[in-house]
Amino acid sequence: KMSLSEREMQLGPWEQILTNGALDPSLVTKSESKLSSIKSDIEEEDNFSDGDFSNNEQREENGVVAAHKTPILELRDYQKELAENALRGDNTIICAPTGSGKTRVATYIILEHFKHSDSKNVKVAFLAKTVPLAVQQYKSFCKYLPSHEITLLTGDSGETLSLHMLLNYSDVIVMTPQILDNHLMKDLLPNLGVFTMIIFDECHHTRKKDPYQVLMTSYLKLKDKIRLAKQRGEKVSYKLPQIVGLTATIGIDKAVIVEDAVKNILKVCGSLDVANLSTVRRNRDELAKYVPVPEEVLIQLRERDDDESARELGKIMLKLELQLKHHEKELNDAGFGVKLLKDLPVNRKDQSYEQWAVLAKQDAKEVAIHDRERETNLHVRLSIIILEYLIAYRAALETYDLVELVDVIGYLEKCFHEFKHEEGTVGENRFFTYFQELKRLVLSRHGEENPNLCILTKVLRHYLIKKGETSRGIIFVRTRALAEALSSWLNRCGISAIRNLNACSFTGSNVSEEKGGTSQVHQEAIIHRFRSGEIRLLVATSVAEEGLDIPECNLVIKYNHVGTEVTTVQTRGRSRAFGGVSVLLAMGKILQRERINRFRVELMKEAIENIQDMDKAMFKKAVEDHQTQLLQDAYIADLLNRTKRAQYQYIPFRMVCAWCRQVAVDGTHVKVVAASIHVSTDR
Repeated sequence: KMSLSEREMQLGPWEQILTNGALDPSLVTKSESKLSSIKSDIEEEDNFSDGDFSNNEQREENGVVAAHKTPILELRDYQKELAENALRGDNTIICAPTGSGKTRVATYIILEHFKHSDSKNVKVAFLAKTVPLAVQQYKSFCKYLPSHEITLLTGDSGETLSLHMLLNYSDVIVMTPQILDNHLMKDLLPNLGVFTMIIFDECHHTRKKDPYQVLMTSYLKLKDKIRLAKQRGEKVSYKLPQIVGLTATIGIDKAVIVEDAVKNILKVCGSLDVANLSTVRRNRDELAKYVPVPEEVLIQLRERDDDESARELGKIMLKLELQLKHHEKELNDAGFGVKLLKDLPVNRKDQSYEQWAVLAKQDAKEVAIHDRERETNLHVRLSIIILEYLIAYRAALETYDLVELVDVIGYLEKCFHEFKHEEGTVGENRFFTYFQELKRLVLSRHGEENPNLCILTKVLRHYLIKKGETSRGIIFVRTRALAEALSSWLNRCGISAIRNLNACSFTGSNVSEEKGGTSQVHQEAIIHRFRSGEIRLLVATSVAEEGLDIPECNLVIKYNHVGTEVTTVQTRGRSRAFGGVSVLLAMGKILQRERINRFRVELMKEAIENIQDMDKAMFKKAVEDHQTQLLQDAYIADLLNRTKRAQYQYIPFRMVCAWCRQVAVDGTHVKVVAASIHVSTDR
């Protein structure tokens, strides 16, 4: 660890920009990549989510703080209230609205933890659910904890199993939960006691089989082990880490009455071993002063079933279903008991249709056939391709209610790109011809505009464009297909004021950009452009709902999309500007779900109040009862797994390509990494 003065003495060439404002041209090539990385970090507005600064945190006019100045972390009264329980050393869940500064509170707690801990080896783990969130929090800690060594570990870092090597050199480690779980599974870490504090960002996910729950089960086992050792009078070498959870909403699962809501929240409390809930009670007026509550508007949309394009899309899907029926019959005549068309939903637009198609595709891939049966191979291959088409067409049919089909065609072309080749079979070429005919029909049509887009246009004009050029908006949608199609329509809209918003789709990084995903680098670039005003409207999937530090915006629109009561609170919180508006544009069923979600949000608030007023002994008993049940389930599962492993026998097998059945990997060349990743070592 170097002091600040020692670090200044070791300034590299890229850091001359900060001190001298110029860079020796001879050093540019040598430091080009590092310079680019640092420059992007400096240009990024990496302030906390509440967007406020104390006096000595103010930026200079050029947007850069001098490298040697360390910001002093100051809390408002409501933030101090949120931190109280954690500063006493209690395990706690900090539950406060989006934009209230939970990251600021967590940073202050970490600073105080280092100052006052009686442990000689203080280690803090900060867990974030996604890579973008982890990167965001890492940058924040680097800025506000410059005298501490901060380490970032994610699945994208290429060093996913190096935590145990870096532990002694790190004070705060920011990582995704699976990184930590993998180290525990492989016994690279003895237990969670190597940390003195663990902070769970978006801790409401600590349920069922989530990685957070898996980690807390390890924690509870350690707690039980320490308890038993103390009973036997044995010396215990590890202490339990302090647990701090951060969330905007805990969630109440499927509760419909306050008593059930209390039980569900207490389960999360038990899973995180918390002694209390930390919310703002004494300083609500100050919270309201700094954290705006947006106006909420509900507007109903209508479906577009009686339309030529929609009917043509339905006809193509029917043709493909009949082809699938033919291939299913041929496979069964050959002695394979496949049931691809079992439970086929009637409504092709419904999500249940997609669920059926995904399961049917998996069943087709698992048909165990021999390479010599080339005709049978072909029936399997064509069945898989048909189901790929049906999945994409279903998304297009659902999306057509909300945009023009011409804007969905681009998405479909990406989906079907791999099927466009001259050497395809007769069946494959026929399926692609169906799409080409649909494309010609759609591009030749000049029908009336989608009425739902007219409503969306009015909302954007009234709540966003009228606010002036500093206004920002986010439209939340359910699928990547809709995000792409809607941003495409917004950028070719006949109204210039809409086009000038420079709408951009913002999707997750878990799929390739060819399939509608947004890489992490691209995500950061988009947020930077949104912050600068170059982009004034994002069309986002759920990736933007939680945690990401997206700047203040005046308008949030949920476009025929709601989730649980948790997502209702999260998306509402994206409208951070005072005078902001949250608008739901949706069909009847979605509107009904939103009304239920709002009821659940109020139910959750009442349940939290009841828990905070609960007798301490009752609260402790409820937490311990849940933990006892969790441990019993965990120990039984461990016993069953050991029994299964004892019975395992190696049976020779081959893994083959589901499409061609020609490319094969022998089982002896398949290695398993972190229990779920299978890798072929055969080049």
